[in-house]
Amino acid sequence: MQDNRGKSSNEMKKSLAADQLTKKQTKSKIISMDLIEEEVKKESNIGKKLSDFTMRKVIICVLLLVFSDPLFRIDTYITN
Repeated sequence: MQDNRGKSSNEMKKSLAADQLTKKQTKSKIISMDLIEEEVKKESNIGKKLSDFTMRKVIICVLLLVFSDPLFRIDTYITN
């Protein structure tokens, strides 16, 4: 809080109004942060599904590479 000594009543009213406005802005920021957190929670289900799908694709690609590796080696086709 600001020191109100030596201020006129108009200045004190302005100061009080500014303090109240700041409190309202803070409350609105808190409310908006709550809304953002709720939105992030909603998106987390989508993110979880996307990460599962991506992980499956990566695992399938790695397995395909591991099992197809002998097909691309020349030793598989040439025997001495």
